[in-house]
Amino acid sequence: MLVAFGIMAKHNEVIAFKATGVSLYRLAVPVLIASLALSAALFALDYSGILPEANRRQDALRDEIKGRAPQTYLRPDNKWIYGQARAFLLQVLRHPIVGDGGR
Repeated sequence: MLVAFGIMAKHNEVIAFKATGVSLYRLAVPVLIASLALSAALFALDYSGILPEANRRQDALRDEIKGRAPQTYLRPDNKWIYGQARAFLLQVLRHPIVGDGGR
């Protein structure tokens, strides 16, 4: 939204709109609605699983292009990364320990 208004200000389009009597609020409403719609669409795509699968494919293709060993995504909490001499397992703790259980 800021980029759109920045470009309009650079070309003096905001001044032209104000001179014709269009308020800044009326000018901002279409841009705000479009940005909210785009945000909702991206959230829906991420929630549905389409974007994570596309990211996995992208990573696999990038590994193939660069000649690296492919990484596994069968268990997202365990990620193996192969180096030249060793393999490393990166584990993410799903449920972090908050306290000591009342002891």
